[in-house]
Amino acid sequence: MGKGRVYQLLPSLAYGDAVSNDALQMHQVLKKAGYEVETSAMDLVRRVRDTHPYLHKYGEVPEPSGDDILLYHLSIGSPLHEAIRRMKCRKVFVYHNITPASFFAGYSGRAEIQCRNGVREIREMADQPDLVLAVSSFNAEHLRSLGYTCEIHRLPILMDFTEYDAEPDKAVMEKYHRGEGHNIVFVGRVAPNKRQQDLIAAYAQYRRDTDPEARLFLVGGNAGLESYDAELRAYARALGVEDGVRFTGHVRFPEILAYYRIADAFLSLSRHEGFCVPLLEAMYFDVPVLALDKGAVAETLSGAGELLASSDPKTVSEALSRVLHQSPEERKAFLEKQHARLADFAYEKTAAQFLEEMEHV
Repeated sequence: MGKGRVYQLLPSLAYGDAVSNDALQMHQVLKKAGYEVETSAMDLVRRVRDTHPYLHKYGEVPEPSGDDILLYHLSIGSPLHEAIRRMKCRKVFVYHNITPASFFAGYSGRAEIQCRNGVREIREMADQPDLVLAVSSFNAEHLRSLGYTCEIHRLPILMDFTEYDAEPDKAVMEKYHRGEGHNIVFVGRVAPNKRQQDLIAAYAQYRRDTDPEARLFLVGGNAGLESYDAELRAYARALGVEDGVRFTGHVRFPEILAYYRIADAFLSLSRHEGFCVPLLEAMYFDVPVLALDKGAVAETLSGAGELLASSDPKTVSEALSRVLHQSPEERKAFLEKQHARLADFAYEKTAAQFLEEMEHV
């Protein structure tokens, strides 16, 4: 079937999150390939619209019909699900996973309800898509467990790594340049499923065991989860390491680039990941990656980095020490494995796969 109109739709399109970035890349790939593309979101952050004027708020452009293709990013509960049921067109879902609601109990009633409703709504949408593009096999299996019987193909998140060659924030670079101690970095929103408390405990152990000058950077915003953020800060104080833990809050893209550049290791002890983009970002910057084997992490790394079987502080501390004190030959081999895995996510490769999927809907 020839190229036609693609109506890309998201519940929310914000600045810097993985789902939004994936949608923006898909828009450009489709447009370059000759499709007529409209990208809309129910919640469209003004800053994003200002920098991407082709974006629309839901309702501003005609909905898809006939031979049009709806490309819907499925990631959280949304009133859009009812509208999608009414649309008479070809339907492709992109599934980014949904965090189990239990992680947010006691921290954010709103997030807990959104995630619980999201799973219910995703299950109710099982009869709608002609095709699902899941960003990992882990996500595909989750949909099958919810009753999806349509074809589900794996398509990694589209990432244009040339964007990471931009100039990093000079202030961060100058303030936190590599000193005598190691810089351990985690990038991700401050959220219970990310288990920043486990990172703090492992860091405290590593500082006692190996490197008293080490620093831990928790890079990410805490919007809506301020109580969890406060709990983390209190925990760092209780362990006597508040002087070495840096909570950055929400940061701009140049600042993220700077934190990757000053990192000696990237450490993730997250309990739930549907893909985990920061793993690839760290590998792009030649930062050794250590990550807990949960969710799609093992699939994303696929033999690269250091996969951790436990978040026990002593176990993580020993792994950090082993990776950060490798011989030059060992470090070279470690990073070469990361380079090889990163090549599997080359933009040209994932964009071509995406177009092939769309051409056969």
